[in-house]
Amino acid sequence: MVNVQDAAIWEAAPTTPGRARALVEQLLCRSGFGELVPTATLLTSEVVTNAVLHVGGTISVRVMCRPSGVRVEVEDTSGQVPVRGDPSHSSTSGRGLEIVEALATDWGATREGAGKIVWFELTEEAAPRASND
Repeated sequence: MVNVQDAAIWEAAPTTPGRARALVEQLLCRSGFGELVPTATLLTSEVVTNAVLHVGGTISVRVMCRPSGVRVEVEDTSGQVPVRGDPSHSSTSGRGLEIVEALATDWGATREGAGKIVWFELTEEAAPRASND
């Protein structure tokens, strides 16, 4: 497999997570990583939604498919790196980074200029397996 990538830039809006999921799904399917689509789109939605809700402004998404797996980067204009919350059992939000941490092969955040990039990586081992139940 060759390295393939795609990127897009949007203004933060309620539709931005859906647009980002579509970008990720299309590239993964074209690149032979279709089995990672459910996990990759869920994690993309979590990271992009955080940028929409907590930062606003311009959000860019870059998807890179390599023989070793997939990397998704979400860049926004805030230099404050995300911190995993500690939501109560009755909270309806605040678990996004917990989900990313649980499902991604690796993830992190780095400052970039005045903003930051939150990224995650998935390998084929991260793909959901069919149950024989």
